Amino acid sequence: VVEPKPVVEPKPVVEPKPVVEPKPVVEPKPVVDEQSILLTKYQYLLADFDNYRKQKDKEHENLSKFGNRKIIEYLIDIYEDLKRIIDNSDSNDSSSQVLTLIIKNIESMFKEQSVEIINSVGNPFDPNLHEAIAYTENPDIDDNVIISETRSGYKIHGQVLRPSKVNVCKNKSVRSGVDIDE
Repeated sequence: VVEPKPVVEPKPVVEPKPVVEPKPVVEPKPVVDEQSILLTKYQYLLADFDNYRKQKDKEHENLSKFGNRKIIEYLIDIYEDLKRIIDNSDSNDSSSQVLTLIIKNIESMFKEQSVEIINSVGNPFDPNLHEAIAYTENPDIDDNVIISETRSGYKIHGQVLRPSKVNVCKNKSVRSGVDIDE
C-alpha cells in the first residue's frame, strides 16, 4: 500500500512592505530672502546702467571736444599760409586787408574751439609740447631754453594738437661745482 503523501499547501508569498521614507519637510523659502536677492540684482543693474550712461556721456563730450580735430588741423595750415602771405605782402593792398580780416575770423573760431598757440621762444624745452629740430650753443642763454621756432605748435582743450618745431640751446656740459684743472 502506498501511503498517500501529505499535501503541502504552499505558503503564501508575503511581499515585503516597501519602506516608505518620510518626505523631507521642505521649508518654504522666506519671502524676505528672495526679495533681498532681487533687490540686490536690481541695484547691480541700476549701477551698471548708471556707469554705462556716464561712459556714453563722456564719449559724447570727447566727441564734441575733439571730433573736429582733423578739420582744425587743416585750418591751422591754411591760417599759417595766410599769415605768411600777409607777412610777405604790402600791408596797404586791399587784398591784404581782406586776408587780415579772414585771419582774425579764424583766430576768433580758434578761441571758440579752445585752440591756443603754444608759446615757445624763451621758454624751457618740454618734449610734451615741443619737437627739437636743431640744437645751438650760446653761452649767453641758459641751457635747454628755446631759441627759435620754425613751426608753431597748438593745443586744443589743453591737449597738444601739434607740437612746436624748435631750436634749443644746448651748451657744452660743465661739471657743476668741480674745477676741471684739479
